[in-house]
Amino acid sequence: MSSTFYSKRLGYIDDLKGFAIILVVIGHVIQFIISPDTYSNDIVFRYIYAFHMQFFIMLSGLTTKEDIEGMTDFYATIKKRAIQLLVPYFVWGLIAMIIGGGINSRSIIRLFIYPGDKLWFLWDLFFINASFVSAQLLAHKFRIKLIYALGIVFCMLVLFSKIASGIADTGRIYRLFLFYILGYYCKRLKMNQLWKIALPFVLIGFAVTIYFWRMTPSQSLIVNNDLLNSIFATTPYRLVVSLLGCITFLFLGQLFSKFLDRTVLNVLGKKTLGIYAIHLAILIPLYSYFPIILNYWVSLLFYTMSLIIISLLFIYLI
Repeated sequence: MSSTFYSKRLGYIDDLKGFAIILVVIGHVIQFIISPDTYSNDIVFRYIYAFHMQFFIMLSGLTTKEDIEGMTDFYATIKKRAIQLLVPYFVWGLIAMIIGGGINSRSIIRLFIYPGDKLWFLWDLFFINASFVSAQLLAHKFRIKLIYALGIVFCMLVLFSKIASGIADTGRIYRLFLFYILGYYCKRLKMNQLWKIALPFVLIGFAVTIYFWRMTPSQSLIVNNDLLNSIFATTPYRLVVSLLGCITFLFLGQLFSKFLDRTVLNVLGKKTLGIYAIHLAILIPLYSYFPIILNYWVSLLFYTMSLIIISLLFIYLI
């Protein structure tokens, strides 16, 4: 793959990451400010949460450059990713504790046992990446195809999630690992005439299936049919919806990459982890100082823009 082609691809991927981080901020504004008690029934929230974090993970897999050929590479990669992901996870977790009322032993333990509270994405992405490079090391050591090694690691993640159910976000990690793998194998996939034809059908499929998606299975009682409601509540159905959403926006990004170059999305896409961590730390304090709930869309726009701008200021000042 030529460096020119790779840089073009990286550009549109940054655009997509920028788009995805805006969705993340919008979702949190709805969840914690606008509709804290009824957010799971908010249609904007549901459409975002059906696929946006899976999309982030897929983009991470799409841009991975790891090529593990021995223990030295393995340890170096784990160390690098720990610095990039776990250090910010704990630092911003501690800052959030201070802002939220103080540090205590219970809240520190929760950072390890229940990372799903807020900054879970950093935690999950580290272990997903560690699982991927473990599969690469396994494939290299035993001279097997990477896809087989990934299958072995995936099964181990599923087993561990059953043994440590509800601990360290193991249940979500193995599901998101599938999207990281998908992103990795999409790395060399380019838009062609077939996908331009297929995209409208994928988009329609996503728009239809996402209507029946709910944040929890208990919310899937949508139609007066027990069989359909039981299908809508299953993990496979939710994975299909997420997959359709990821594919839709991946290829929309490719299709419109010429128009997105050097936009605000591109700038945001290069600062996603910082925006993710900082906006969560300042979300509630911002609302405390500016408790402005006007029109739904006005409030959504105000808090979303404020959080992104303040987060960027923090990033550039630190």
